[in-house]
Amino acid sequence: MTGALAGLATAEAVYIVFLSWRAHRFLKRKAEEIDQLLDIIRKRLAGDEPGP
Repeated sequence: MTGALAGLATAEAVYIVFLSWRAHRFLKRKAEEIDQLLDIIRKRLAGDEPGP
């Protein structure tokens, strides 16, 4: 019984690490997209890039 509980706890820990890794990748990708949009806005405000 203890071995089964230990196995379940290990599986849960691995799943939590996997979800954290996926969330980190998602947030990093979104942060890069936001940075790109901010760069476009800064350029348009500075007059370096024409608007749409």
